[in-house]
Amino acid sequence: MPKLITVPGALYIVIIGFVIALAHALFLGLPAFFALRDYWRLHWWSAALGGAVVAVIPMILLNLTPPAYDIFRQGGVTLIIDGTYTRAGRIDLARRVSWQAMIGAVAGFAFWRALRSSPSVSHLN
Repeated sequence: MPKLITVPGALYIVIIGFVIALAHALFLGLPAFFALRDYWRLHWWSAALGGAVVAVIPMILLNLTPPAYDIFRQGGVTLIIDGTYTRAGRIDLARRVSWQAMIGAVAGFAFWRALRSSPSVSHLN
């Protein structure tokens, strides 16, 4: 049975993923937290909303440029024709952005919950 990925390859993927996630948290998540903290009282819903926005920013920015494909099919459905999204492509993009927003909202809520349970933070309910 052929190996799909080797141990050094998996370690490389984990390291690259960690670096990207750390940069994402430092350059997008931390400024969002400070903005929420300075201008509003940090509630669970504002942390979840901030997490959702922070999660979709890179995906939206990457999809502002026209696709590099002349035609792209996935699962038998044409998503891109002549470098522009088809209706199915826009629906697929909206679905992916929605999933990313939900994951970000869960991460924002988890951050709020961890921050709230910290004994050194007294200004949160």
